[in-house]
Amino acid sequence: MTPMIDVIFQLLIFFICTSSFQLPEKLFATPIQSLMGNGPSESAQTFELPEDLQDFEEIAVQLHYESAAWWEVYGNRITDFAQLNTMLRTLAADCPEVPLILDVDPNVPVESVIQLYSAGKKSGFQKIQFAVEKK
Repeated sequence: MTPMIDVIFQLLIFFICTSSFQLPEKLFATPIQSLMGNGPSESAQTFELPEDLQDFEEIAVQLHYESAAWWEVYGNRITDFAQLNTMLRTLAADCPEVPLILDVDPNVPVESVIQLYSAGKKSGFQKIQFAVEKK
């Protein structure tokens, strides 16, 4: 009987040590759009995808911050979040499997980063990645 109890305790210790007690990550709805004044009440704008950008392997969005947040997509400066949101929806509708790369400057507030990430997820991109600097 003693060896059987020893085996049970060893199995118990093994399963406790190999278990992960982290909660799985989920996408949380954020009320940041309403805080930043970019809620859904703004008028929707249309975005036409340029012909030379029809075939691409990844979509890179650079997020900058000076006195306000602004975005750069393929060299085009975008200062209106509604226009960026419309562009992301258009791109995601054409190719949702292409990764969306978020390149964020270090001085950008976290709220702007979360807003951009949330917009990418809501647009329908399946894969969103953050760009990092190689050392």
